[in-house]
Amino acid sequence: RNAQGEKEVLRALRDLENVKVTSQMLVDTGLGKQANKFRKHKNKEISSLAKSLVKKWKLIFKGSTSGSKRGLTSQASVSSASSKKQKLEIPVITPDSEKKYPKLATWHSDDNNLRSSYKVEEKINPKRVRLVDTSTYHRDRAQQLDIGVKAKVKPLKLVHPGKGKAAKKNWKLTSKKGPVVYWMSRDQRSEDNWALLFAQQYAEEIGSGLVVAFNLVPTFLEATGRHYGFMLRGLTQVQTALEERNIPFHTLYGNPKDTIPQFIKDHDCPCLISDFSPMRIAYLWKDQVLNEIGDVPFYEVDAHNVVPVWYASDKLEYGARTIRKRIHSKLEEYLTRFPALKAQDETKLLKEDLRCAKTEKISFKKLAETKKIAIDLSVPEVRFCDPGEGSAQKVCNDFMTSRVKDFDAKRNNPNFDKALSGLSPYLHFGQVAPQRVILEAYEAKQSFKNKPNITKSLDGFIEEAMVRRELAENYCFYNADYDNLKGCWKWARTTLDIHKHDKRDKVYTREQLENAKTHDKLWNAAQQEMVHVGKMHGFL
Repeated sequence: RNAQGEKEVLRALRDLENVKVTSQMLVDTGLGKQANKFRKHKNKEISSLAKSLVKKWKLIFKGSTSGSKRGLTSQASVSSASSKKQKLEIPVITPDSEKKYPKLATWHSDDNNLRSSYKVEEKINPKRVRLVDTSTYHRDRAQQLDIGVKAKVKPLKLVHPGKGKAAKKNWKLTSKKGPVVYWMSRDQRSEDNWALLFAQQYAEEIGSGLVVAFNLVPTFLEATGRHYGFMLRGLTQVQTALEERNIPFHTLYGNPKDTIPQFIKDHDCPCLISDFSPMRIAYLWKDQVLNEIGDVPFYEVDAHNVVPVWYASDKLEYGARTIRKRIHSKLEEYLTRFPALKAQDETKLLKEDLRCAKTEKISFKKLAETKKIAIDLSVPEVRFCDPGEGSAQKVCNDFMTSRVKDFDAKRNNPNFDKALSGLSPYLHFGQVAPQRVILEAYEAKQSFKNKPNITKSLDGFIEEAMVRRELAENYCFYNADYDNLKGCWKWARTTLDIHKHDKRDKVYTREQLENAKTHDKLWNAAQQEMVHVGKMHGFL
């Protein structure tokens, strides 16, 4: 904008002429975009230098990606309107397709010879647990349930049997002779599951049996066969693993407000325990169930966060910088190793129809044929990863031992997706415990302590898998409008409002967006990858 500014730009462009630029540097820094801004500068020398640099860098970038089999250049050609038409074969896995998946082995972080500083949490920390009742639960979750009550969410202490106002719910004095029920929902795994471990611990305390119930709704939001297939195949493995320990796994079909209370009533269950979720639909389901189960104690356990969301912070955090210290300061208490899930004596289940031999085996094919699930089965299942706990462990081990070295430098390079952990599907469906992944990362840091580039990558991974992920949990837990623009900070809403009438160079119909028919080849390629592969690189 002035003579001094032009001199600085010229100096910078001349310096860049002498810098050995790589394609990775161009991706990481966005140098090409910055230089491109000066191609039409009124100063001819600046304009000429910028054009020369951009031209040179394009050749460098093109040369590095032209040989890549998975490069975005080749993907963009699939969806580009101006390119030659190509038929992209879509991998199909039908509901009756079956294959064997890897079984769980011993995790590295469970080897006492490797790391003894992380204690085993034999007795479940009561701070991981919240009592769900008609006063505190309604008050704390009022905004999510939209019942017009505004109150600050406060952490609840576990009410032990026989203490205070909970005496009338003393499990040891209950006349109910049925099993404790763990209503599995978000955390779909048999290992490293605080909710399941808590349920077993309390079943033992009252001398009762334990059963696991999973409620399958016919439809869930806009989930398709791609989502249900991954989930159900994972649950099949959970059922097998639990039955090996004589813990029955019952699948219920329908709305949980009907099925869970009926199951409790039919089997005279003394207690209901569920895993925690900050999502509105989970609060609604639990509220409805709570209204139907009378005086049966109802607990929820945060099995999805290293630090329970209600103890990580008592308020909505602004960003990673504000929650990071809070989480790390509590790791000494919460970053513990998991105790083993015990096999149970099935004779504690007095009713034989509850036992493993009587449970219905999960079958994706049968569910599709009987139409117990009303979903779009035309969307094919994914091929890039196998479902289940064993597969999750295999992917995690592979990342921690070999691929993590590239995480820091190449995680934002869409042409090098092997630098990513590949754990997102497993974390989303609860097929691996986030706490287990973090334990493995810290164990890997110990193993690679003399390799700073790898420890830097592991630090970056821990930041994303723990701090950033649990920041998102905090956002949904304390923000009633987490899924709409009202939940944005005021400055963001103001900015959006100011620019809402700005002229857009390109405006597309919903159909054009769905079919990836825009002017942007990279955007089109990313959308096509979601459709045909089932995922999109995080950087895109």
